[in-house]
Amino acid sequence: MKVNSMYFDKDQVKSGEFSAFLTTLMNLSYGKNVDLFNDIHIYPEDLGAFTIEWAQVPWNHEYGGNFRFVEEDEVIMKEYKLPDKSYIYCRDDEECKERLDEFLKEHPTYERDPWGNWFDSSDYSDIRGEKGE
Repeated sequence: MKVNSMYFDKDQVKSGEFSAFLTTLMNLSYGKNVDLFNDIHIYPEDLGAFTIEWAQVPWNHEYGGNFRFVEEDEVIMKEYKLPDKSYIYCRDDEECKERLDEFLKEHPTYERDPWGNWFDSSDYSDIRGEKGE
C-alpha cells in the first residue's frame, strides 16, 4: 500500500480548497458501512503551501501502514525476505536490491520460477541428471 499525496499552493489554501479537501478526507472515514479510515498527515511547504498525505487503512489494522513520528536517533527499516527465507533489514528499496544482488552473487544456485518464486536449483539438479551418484 502506497501513501497518497496532494500539494496545495498558497492560493489553494487561501481559496479554501485545502480545507475542503481535508474535510472530505475526514468525512470519508465515518461514512456508512466504512471499513477503512483515512490516516492523515499534513505538513507545511514553502511560501504558505501545504501537503496532505493519507492512506486508507482498515479500522481493525489487519493490513496497511500508519504515520508515526520518528525521533532523530531512530530510523525506519524495511524487512526484506531473501530467497533462502532469511530476513534482512534495509533503509529503502535500493538498499534491499543491493543486498539481494550480493546474496545472489554469494549463492548463485538460487533462481526464480516462471511465477516469480525463488528456489535453490542445486536442490533439484539430481532431477536434471546433473548430480553425481
